[in-house]
This record gives sequence, structure tokens and C-alpha cells, in this order.
Amino acid sequence: MNGGTEAAAPAFRGTTAPSSAPVGTPLPDRVHTLNVRAPLLLAGRFARVMAERGGGAIVDVSSTPAERGTPQNMVHAASKGAIEDATRALAAEWGPRAVRVNAVRPAVTRSDMSAPITGNEDIVRTYVTSVPLGRIGEAEEVANLIHFLASPAGSYVTGQVIGVDGGWGSTARSIFAS
Repeated sequence: MNGGTEAAAPAFRGTTAPSSAPVGTPLPDRVHTLNVRAPLLLAGRFARVMAERGGGAIVDVSSTPAERGTPQNMVHAASKGAIEDATRALAAEWGPRAVRVNAVRPAVTRSDMSAPITGNEDIVRTYVTSVPLGRIGEAEEVANLIHFLASPAGSYVTGQVIGVDGGWGSTARSIFAS
């Protein structure tokens, strides 16, 4: 239900938004409003209509920091963790009314939002060594999973948070890796 925002800031200094936000806007409030409050309000409105029409599907968008701790990403990670928990709870609550709720959890995916990462060859080179598939994801790959979850093909899937991350979320670097 949301595109979200990336708000990288150290936890101890991350109490005010970057200069692009209105002066004095607390970063956690801004991120929570966009990444948690807005999707939940939209889901509530749509779920009611879907239930009245016999069912439907809601697909939330999370992010790998919700699952793995990453430095300077606490606010973003917490907001996406909230969406993942809400996804599971809402699936249980709305399932009896034939409304399915799932989430996708993309890792680094080529997009305008990730351009500072995907445009930096050193960062990309380091990152892809930790991804079993050895590359950055494409937005179309995330869209394909969302399409599946929203379609009749995904009609028996609900309450799931599915990674679209080339295997990054399910692996850890070995201490023996070279």
C-alpha cells in the first residue's frame, strides 16, 4: 500500500528531519506518518469495501531493514517492522471476510529512491558480494511479486511477508568467507 521513505540517520541524532522536511518536523513522526499511519488508514478503508464486494487483496511494502539491523536506519526499520506486524494481524482479522493481506520486503532495488546506493559502484560492488544472486534487484521484480499476491493466483496466500532480495535476507556472511 505504500512506497515508503528511506530516512537514514543515526539513532542519537535522528530526531529532526532532513532539510527537505518542514522546519521542526520530527523525523520519527514524519516517517511513521508516511510508512505506517497512511498505509493502515488506506488499508482500513479499502478492506471494508473489499469485504462488502466479496473479498480482495492488500499488499504492503516493507523493507529489509525491518528484518536485519542496519546502522543509521533505526527509524525506517522500526516503521517497516510495524507494517510487517500489522500485515500479519490484519490478515488474521480480515481473512474471514475474504480480504487477504500480505507484504513484500525488497532489499536494494534499482529506483530513484535508491539512486544514491545503486549509483555508487563501490557500494554496489560491496553489496552484491553479500547477495547470493550477486546483483541488485529491479523494480519490475518487486512489481511481479505484488501482482502475484494481488491476483487470483495468490488466492491462498495471506499474512505473509515475502522477501524480494536475491537471498540477502536469508543469509549471513560466513566468518570463513573470503
